[in-house]
Amino acid sequence: MIPCQDRVTDIFVSADETRLAAVLATGQVQLFVVDEQGFSLLNHNGKAVNSAVFSADGRFLTTGCDDRLLRVWECDTGSLRGLPLLHPDRILSVAANGDEVLSVCEDGQFRRWQLAKPASHAVMKISTPSHALVSPGGRYVLLAAKNGRTNGATDSTGMGMGLFDPESGVAVHSADAATLSSLGRVVSMQFAGENNIVVAGVRSVHFLSAQNLAQVKPPLTNLPNSAPDTVIADVATSDDLTALAMRLSDGKAYIFSWGKSLPIRKWPLEGVTSIAISPDGTTVSAGNDQGEVHLIDALSGRFIASQSRSDSAIDHLEFSPSGTQLAVTTFPAGLQLLNAQTLAVELVCDHPPEEEVQSIDFQRDGSSVSIVSNIAIRSWDANTGLQTMFRVRSDTKIPADISPDGQFLVDGNIVKTTQLTAEGTAEEIRIALERSSGIRLTEDGAAQFIDTTD
Repeated sequence: MIPCQDRVTDIFVSADETRLAAVLATGQVQLFVVDEQGFSLLNHNGKAVNSAVFSADGRFLTTGCDDRLLRVWECDTGSLRGLPLLHPDRILSVAANGDEVLSVCEDGQFRRWQLAKPASHAVMKISTPSHALVSPGGRYVLLAAKNGRTNGATDSTGMGMGLFDPESGVAVHSADAATLSSLGRVVSMQFAGENNIVVAGVRSVHFLSAQNLAQVKPPLTNLPNSAPDTVIADVATSDDLTALAMRLSDGKAYIFSWGKSLPIRKWPLEGVTSIAISPDGTTVSAGNDQGEVHLIDALSGRFIASQSRSDSAIDHLEFSPSGTQLAVTTFPAGLQLLNAQTLAVELVCDHPPEEEVQSIDFQRDGSSVSIVSNIAIRSWDANTGLQTMFRVRSDTKIPADISPDGQFLVDGNIVKTTQLTAEGTAEEIRIALERSSGIRLTEDGAAQFIDTTD
């Protein structure tokens, strides 16, 4: 007799018959492990479990629930393997094999997941990080402390801003006290190509070497035509540092070339909510609180194209590395990829409107685009619009960024591997799974393992 805490609605048994999972009427799952003393009990606190399955080797239990979360449990410890995987709708069926998991969602899509390794790469020693940024080549992680400086010129770890090795977490270089003192508080950070970093404080912009954080040119310290309480809200710069766009807290935007400032003259200087500049510095994009996106010649200030994308403010803009696409996020339209010359919509990426987008990043070769939101980090194929990566954030109050190759992400001061997913038609997933993981989909959509033994 196996004691259960409530009425059992379904039972799943591992292939070697050493483990049993009982789905209860409460929506919970009890996991029993058979040993010499009988059955031991492990609890699963998920609600409304629709499906559960053991991996072929019996080491993991995968559950799919009405709360849209797929969870993978280690049977030996009862602990979660990685973070729950959020789906756009309730999960109907799941299957698993080693590091691969298949889920069938009520939206009609089959999703194949490659689970992250449970261990993190590294922990970087800096307190209260406010900004996190991965270099274009993935070689460094740039972190800034909460206040820029909290103990003299640096924070309690002896660093207010530093370059870190993502593999070891060791600090490679730190910003000097004069730079930190001038910044006061970091507003935004950006890698300009492989060699330079642009860091904006509340009233100054600094240009630093990506190799050692030394100054590569004099800082920009005079804000144009601004009131005393006006501060910098955001900046964007070209890869070669020949042009810079600045958005102020009063909603005004300016284009800078070295030696002169060219305000955007043909458009009212109010309501600017987002700016971006093409990698070659020739084109500036500006979005406003009316949902309009504009392309502007960086040298002359001439308008190239304008489009209305939404009834609400443009949240974020980002050019692709080639300068041919412009990523735009706005509520409730989500993420759209536009032609960077005409502003015509090329792709609409499925993104939950309730998530607040915090940043956009293109992969180094422009093949995918990622967003960091207050809930998760997601990536899409820039050619098809299919989601290729998803991970729930562990703490939405800390900064995050993803490496250009999509292989790791920075969540606060912790470097983690990513969790990958591929989407497609049932037939595409069926073929891929049968070839790589021994999972077969039946005609009614159920998932089962293929017996590969002779």
